[in-house]
Amino acid sequence: MKLLMKSALAATILFGAKVEAAEKSKVEAEIINEDEQKFGDENAVEPGMAPDHFLYFLDRFTEKVQLAFTRDDEKEAKLLMDFAKERLAESDKMADAEKDQYITDLIDAYVANLEAAEEHVALVVMDDAKDQVSKEQLTDTLEKVITMETSSKVDDVIDEAKKQELVEKKQDAYLLANSLRDLDQEQVKMLREQGFGFGEIVKVVVFAKEGNKTEAEIVAMLKEENKGFGEIANELQINPADLLKNIMREKEKFVEKAIEEAEESGNVEAVNELAKSLERIQKEQIALSMAKEFGDVEQRVNKKLQRIKEKVAAGQMSQEVADRKIKQIQQQAEKKMDKFHKEAKEDADEIAEALEESKEEALEEQQEQAKKAEKAEKKAQEKLEKEQTKQQEKEKKLQQKEEEQAEKVAEKAKEEQEKAEEKAKKEQEKAAEKAKEEQEKAAEKAKKEQEKAAEKAKKEQEKAAEKAKKEQEKAAEKEQRNDEEDEGEDD
Repeated sequence: MKLLMKSALAATILFGAKVEAAEKSKVEAEIINEDEQKFGDENAVEPGMAPDHFLYFLDRFTEKVQLAFTRDDEKEAKLLMDFAKERLAESDKMADAEKDQYITDLIDAYVANLEAAEEHVALVVMDDAKDQVSKEQLTDTLEKVITMETSSKVDDVIDEAKKQELVEKKQDAYLLANSLRDLDQEQVKMLREQGFGFGEIVKVVVFAKEGNKTEAEIVAMLKEENKGFGEIANELQINPADLLKNIMREKEKFVEKAIEEAEESGNVEAVNELAKSLERIQKEQIALSMAKEFGDVEQRVNKKLQRIKEKVAAGQMSQEVADRKIKQIQQQAEKKMDKFHKEAKEDADEIAEALEESKEEALEEQQEQAKKAEKAEKKAQEKLEKEQTKQQEKEKKLQQKEEEQAEKVAEKAKEEQEKAEEKAKKEQEKAAEKAKEEQEKAAEKAKKEQEKAAEKAKKEQEKAAEKAKKEQEKAAEKEQRNDEEDEGEDD
């Protein structure tokens, strides 16, 4: 309910519907007290160094340095949105301290950061490389920053022109956050080349669609006829509230389709995130209807109060009767408001219940898919084990076959070796026998040679002995002759 009431006030701020101060206080009380712990304050931010601090310029300079060193559009968009939230928090702080001179500048800084963030958000959403969940989260963050409220004290300080400017800037940002996904890339490129920013491009495309015009005709109205978007909206009878309803319907369809795709793919995380977006969209639709109802009731009450005032002024009604009637009108208005709150809460409860059912279904689907995946994994594991067993058996048989072949080869090699050894032995024996025969022949031959030599030596010895004998005999005969000659001479 807190989020619902907050959205109602956001719709009031964005589209200019007014609620009586007493009624607004009642709504704000509900925001504070009802479901506080369940939802929390998603947009709460602590203000940084106050603008009246003498070092505040250093705080802002640090922000500029952070932006200067950030090259990622998504990160830069988040930084700018954080800075925008800080400026609003600082404006509340200054209002509480009754330092009104800083507030207008802080609101201007909030708007400037918001506009800069829009461009980077647009670049991320138009980037096909970015996943859809990241884009949705970023545009959701932008919506939350857009729907942040200024305090009543801040509202009392800023003038009507600034309030109107703030409303228009928030309208533009909301339109951009929810229309980017439908833009054609080539169309955007063409309009960017003509000098239009993303916020202006979104307006050109949306106004063309809602006003049954072409983009070129809207561009001509802006450039050639020198008309502003406000004039064009009036001329084409484009109502911001109706425009928002159409955007919300389109966004609702888009998110529902994204949820279906996420469910089919089994992405539970994406389902939960998208379901939250869908819940918020549906509650924003309820809030918008509430804002319209508040506005209608306020108009009727104001008309009745004006008529009573006129009658009192004309003397046609006493002040006592007027006070009684005013009290009755206020009571009737409060009953209607209570009825709207009750119906809105019932609708919000139905949305929350549907979200829980969606989450439960997604969880059940995830569990079912997990079971299927586990079963498939088990089956795959069993198949793998069978394949491994089969492969092992195959490898074992192959190994056995190889071992048998190796044994046969070894046995054959052994046989060959034995044959070779046998052959070598025989050849060795044959060679030994032949060598023996050769040796015997050589010995026989040597013996014969020796005998022949001995015989020859004997013969030569005998011959020499014979010769020596003859020489001896000859010498003896010579000596005898010499003796005989000597004897003869003696005689």
